Order: sequence, then structure tokens, then C-alpha cells
Amino acid sequence: MKICFLVSNLRWLNTGNGGHYYTVRSYYSYFKKFFLVKIIVIGNDVPSALADIKDVIKIDESRLSWPISESYKVGMIARDYKFDILHCFDSSSLLVARWSLMFHSTPVLWTKCGGKTLKRYTPRGFPDIVFHGEDYDFYFKKMAKKKSHDIAIIPNRFSALEFSSGQDGQVGKKKRLIVHDKDCFNIIRVSRISKKYKEGFLHAIKFSEWLCSNGCPAHLYIIGYPEDKNLVLELQSIISDKRVTVVTDKELTRNASRHLWEADAVIASGRGAIESLAMGKLTFISSDKGGLIPLCKETFSDALYYNFSERTPSNESIDPKKWLIQILQSPALSEVYFTEAQSFFKESLDLDSAKDEILDVYDRAAKRNFRGSVVDLLMHSGFLIIPKLRRAVD
Repeated sequence: MKICFLVSNLRWLNTGNGGHYYTVRSYYSYFKKFFLVKIIVIGNDVPSALADIKDVIKIDESRLSWPISESYKVGMIARDYKFDILHCFDSSSLLVARWSLMFHSTPVLWTKCGGKTLKRYTPRGFPDIVFHGEDYDFYFKKMAKKKSHDIAIIPNRFSALEFSSGQDGQVGKKKRLIVHDKDCFNIIRVSRISKKYKEGFLHAIKFSEWLCSNGCPAHLYIIGYPEDKNLVLELQSIISDKRVTVVTDKELTRNASRHLWEADAVIASGRGAIESLAMGKLTFISSDKGGLIPLCKETFSDALYYNFSERTPSNESIDPKKWLIQILQSPALSEVYFTEAQSFFKESLDLDSAKDEILDVYDRAAKRNFRGSVVDLLMHSGFLIIPKLRRAVD
């Protein structure tokens, strides 16, 4: 089988730092063991998550003829390689792939990654795969009404083999995040630093300060790409404790999840939480009310349904502070947690356990070979071209 993954990094739409780029990296690393795999990046810059992959084909973004020019190039590449499937991971790369069907006949499918459900508009006949239960419930009902096509829920995954080398393999000779406070309980909050996560940052700071004031010296590291530099300054201005550090250094934030090995506990969302679980770390996510939710047997299913996002409802039955203290004071409970976290990851989040299901989706997409209507393709184009034009005017 010949597989091509498509993703976009458009200067007017993307930052190049989204978690879905790491998902594409994981899929590539896993499936290249079995098949010929290429990645097409549509945009002038290859995202840092994919920068060291030799099988990346970059298609520069055209200023005036997007997406037609890019579609033609994708079409020519698809014809040359004779791909069996074009697997898109965002709406803009899907648009390019749909237009490219004028030049080839390779089946196109779309994984709608994390984030809120796109209730305003979704390309007709898509998505083929969703990450979380919110999307599945919405699109399943929508597809059922239109008798359109099957939709698969395959949570965001990566291969456990990516972390099999352990701490030294992940951090190695690269710059370490935690180089002091060896006697502290080190917490890492990994996330893009944007207003979307502001409340989560504030609760993480309060949580760290509470630990310090209750006999557990803690150091919180907030690490991530500084999408909002004003927020970085705001966070730094409200931090009174030297044991809270905001890290935006480019060398450290590139593939920031490699530093999770250095933490005693992790506060994350989406893919970061999944990676933390794979390592058996004490893991927390932010709730819809801004507080923290420990990922444990009682909360796993809800967190998975909401893709480990800030949309996850708070669980009043579990106090995150008491939960953490109990585990820290009991080696037996700590071992139980480690076993539960690893088991949950292997059953629900390891890419290896989803291989057959993904290939089944590819097989269905190939048989369906859906092209869609011209009207819907123009609607899809409008939803992306109009923001591009507005950005150009601004």
C-alpha cells in the first residue's frame, strides 16, 4: 500500500505548532514500517514536528491562486506515486485534496482532529475519522440522517515505541528543562501559551502554590510556544513564587513533550495528556470550570470522550489535591495508578491497537471513492478563502 498524509501550514491560518502535526508524525513513523508513506505539507514552512522527516514533500503556498495551484501539484504527485489513499488531517488540506481530484482518482479521506465540533459547516461526506465522542455523536446523527457514510471514532494515538527508549532516549544530550530543584515535586504544564488556556495556567499556578504551602515543595514549569506574547508577560507579572517558571525558549519548546520524562506530574490537554499517560506519569487535565481533573480509573472515560480537553466536565467526587497527596504518601497506590495508566493507554490510545481499524477505514474509503458535489466543494472553498481575503485586507 502507498499512503500519503496531507497537512497544511498556511501563514494566514496556522502557527505550525498544533498537536495534529505530531499526530501525523506518529502515523508516519508507525505506518512506514509496513507501507510506502509520504507526507505533503501545504505551506511555505514545514512544521517543526515534521522538519526532520525525509519523506516530506513541501508545496509552497501561492498568493493568488490558492488552492487551485496547490491542488494541481498534489494531483501530479498523486499520479506519479500512484498512492492508494490521500489521508488529510485538517480542513484546508482536505480542500486542496478535493480540488486535486480533477487530476487523479486516488481516494481522499479526512480525520477531523481535536477541537470543538464544527457545527456551522462540515464538508459533505466527511469526516471519515474523528478523535472524540463529542464529534462522533454529532456526525453519526448527521450522517445517519443523510445516509451518507460510516464514520469511525479512533482517538488521537501514537505508538508506545516512540517512548520505548525511556528518559535518556527522549531528552538525551538535548537541553533539559529541569536542571535544579532536585528535591522538589516537579510539575510540567505543557501547552501553547494562548488566551484559550489562560484559566488553566492560573489554576496550575494555584495548585503548585497550594502544594508548597502544605508541606510538598513543588516547582511548576509552564512550557510551550508563545502564541500570545502579552499573556506570557501577564503570567510572569503575577508569579510571585520563584518556583513557577514560564518557559518559551525555542530549543526547549520544540517537541516540548520530550520533557515530560523529567516531571513528577503533568498538567496537559489533548495529545500531551496521552503522552503523559503512556509514561505512567501522574496526569491532570483542566476541566470546563477551570479546575484540575486527575486522570484515573474514575475519570478516564469522560476525559477520552472530550479528547482530554478543557471541555471535560469537572468531577466533584474527586478532589485533585487529596488524590495527589494520597498517592504521594502511598507507594502501593502509586504502583496501582501506574498500572492503570499504562493499561488505559494500551487499550485505548496506542496506535498499534488501532492499525486494523485504520486500514478498514482506508478500505471503505477506497471502495466509496467519494468526490462530493461541486456546490459543496465551492462552499468548502468559501469557508476558507473568505478568511484568507479578510486577513489580506487587514
